[in-house]
Amino acid sequence: MLLLLLSLISALWCYVEALKFALPVWRWTLVGFLFGPFCFPLLWTHQQLNLKRYQGFNDSKLKA
Repeated sequence: MLLLLLSLISALWCYVEALKFALPVWRWTLVGFLFGPFCFPLLWTHQQLNLKRYQGFNDSKLKA
């Protein structure tokens, strides 16, 4: 029961994060449901790659 609840929460979290970063929503929802919290580092990596792809790898960004 606890494992199912954890999988549902992870799937919902991955769904929201995929929407925020324009990633494939249903793919990340399914990954979140199947792998639970183990998919979070992979999702964060894909978010950063998607952001870099959008901004360009040679684009400089000032942090103030």
